[in-house]
Amino acid sequence: MNNKFKKFGIWTVSVFAGLYLLFLILPVLLSPIANSYSQNIEDAVKSATGFDTKLEGISIVTAPNLSIGAKVKNVQLSVPASETPFFTGENVSLRASLLPLIIRRIQIANISAKSLDVNLVVKKDGNFQILDYLSENKNNQSAQSAALPDGFKLSNHLPNIRVKNYKLGFSDIVDGKSYYIQGEDFKVSDFILDKKVKVSSKGKIVLDKSVISNYDIK
Repeated sequence: MNNKFKKFGIWTVSVFAGLYLLFLILPVLLSPIANSYSQNIEDAVKSATGFDTKLEGISIVTAPNLSIGAKVKNVQLSVPASETPFFTGENVSLRASLLPLIIRRIQIANISAKSLDVNLVVKKDGNFQILDYLSENKNNQSAQSAALPDGFKLSNHLPNIRVKNYKLGFSDIVDGKSYYIQGEDFKVSDFILDKKVKVSSKGKIVLDKSVISNYDIK
């Protein structure tokens, strides 16, 4: 009896070990397939938002903590007829945890990027230019398509976020002046909604080419 139990235990461990190893090497198998759908994803974003989208180097990523997601080497978003994107990102990745799915809970585990650069144009009426391309109808379509499957809920454990370099800028279309926040090592961790969050970063605030403040947040 003990011998049978021992063999069953070894077989069970071997199966789980094999599945775990397969999970870790999934990126090698699935990344080429995911990257082949770049154009389809670009078209879907264009249809949902009105923004021209460029994606380069889409790949599947996994982690030892049983999370899986996607990574994009380069991503750009721009309004139609504009040669300058309002959003650029390098090595942007997002991973979701698998275990919470057992209890029908979706939990984003990690969001990271090597660099993020956002530049929003402010029109004469004070509104952002990109809002012209986000019509109410398209927003409703996006919300409906993004609805969670029946019985699934979002976890109140929000993802750890890490961005190596970032810049958030605003350009005034009237006087041509620019304002931006630029920094590095932005980190968010232990984020539980309505309970706690840890944030750290350092950088500077620039108004019309003049540095008005440096910051080091922890």
